[in-house]
Amino acid sequence: MTVNLNLGCGDQKLPGFIGVDRLGYPDTDVICDLNYPLPFKSLSIDYVYAKSILEHLNDLASILTEVERILKPGGTFYIYVPHWSNPFYYSDYTHQHTFGLVTLDYFIPPSAQVFRKVPAYQSLKFQITGVRLLFESPFGWLRWMMKGFQWLVNRRKDWLLFYEYHLSGVVPCYAIEFVLCRIT
Repeated sequence: MTVNLNLGCGDQKLPGFIGVDRLGYPDTDVICDLNYPLPFKSLSIDYVYAKSILEHLNDLASILTEVERILKPGGTFYIYVPHWSNPFYYSDYTHQHTFGLVTLDYFIPPSAQVFRKVPAYQSLKFQITGVRLLFESPFGWLRWMMKGFQWLVNRRKDWLLFYEYHLSGVVPCYAIEFVLCRIT
């Protein structure tokens, strides 16, 4: 049996997932504060989905460590977070962490780092298997152009880095998707 978690599900729990949130929404299956250890057995979860939640937590290292603990080897951790250049990111006073392309590299061994070698302050058992920058605009006339820009930037790893180094101050990115695999 596959066990999937939807962390910070709110009132939008994914079908077939166990909804986890600190608030008792009607679809919340497990009420817990994600700033504390998760109430799941080690190596018991196949898939963890975390959309628009990690930026709100007190300690990014703690939640990443907890997800590593509960994920089975080969399990998937999907993360969706606002990019640091998103104007809505820095307008929301509840956001506590910034995210860029290299943020998660600081938590994994150098051999698994994707974009550049950085100090691994923790050596969690994750391999980054996917990274995508997402572009949106509140202006309808710009939406199609942003989707084209998104397609172009995400075609190559070096184009992702070029964007973040040289263009992110001009064309803000909306969000980043990371897909991590729990390694043994």
